[in-house]
Amino acid sequence: MRKSVHHVVTRMQQPDYGLPVLLGLIILMAFVLPSLGLEGDNERLYSDVASTLMVVSGLVVVSGERRVFIVTAVIVLATALVRWTAWFYPPGALGAWPAFAGAIVVLTFSCVILWQVVRPGDVTLSRVLGAIAVYLLLGIGWAYAYQVAEHVFPGSFTGTTAQTIALSDWMYFSFVTLTTVGYGDMAPVHRVARALATGEALTGQLYIAVLLARLVSLEVSTRHRPGA
Repeated sequence: MRKSVHHVVTRMQQPDYGLPVLLGLIILMAFVLPSLGLEGDNERLYSDVASTLMVVSGLVVVSGERRVFIVTAVIVLATALVRWTAWFYPPGALGAWPAFAGAIVVLTFSCVILWQVVRPGDVTLSRVLGAIAVYLLLGIGWAYAYQVAEHVFPGSFTGTTAQTIALSDWMYFSFVTLTTVGYGDMAPVHRVARALATGEALTGQLYIAVLLARLVSLEVSTRHRPGA
């Protein structure tokens, strides 16, 4: 059993294996679970379990960088403690803290993976998968941010309240905003919510443009490298 666990962890530390697993868990959390129509504690439980598996796999992926791993692990453990502690209190008793913790851990992983994507080196499949993972993590992170905004400023979005809207709904609004589709069934009305929505829309466009420029630059520099 211990050898099997060690083998899985060793494989996960390799980007070609670990990043696809991480990306799959992100897709599970962002798209698969919301489509199941889960409600109440079921939706909350499955979301927390999926997010926990996601951050654990992310920690294994970055474990090769000792300093990065230590800093990331401390942040992840602190935020995970907040999220799972919320289960011992009535719904909403901790206010925006669980959503805030989720936003912090997603932001941390986004920065760590993005650094691995844009640093000098060959453009590989792992970099492409990492870039996709960061883009999806941005959508999840903004979803948590909207949830925080609604808790702090109730009525920040039309037709919603922090008590009635589920995380899957925030995911939907977030990705619609990130891709600048904007169906209009949910809309920010508070100035903070509008600032967040504007920031996400700009981030979605700038991320793709800057990332493509960086990857092209890395590919060109690799081809012109002596001996390439």
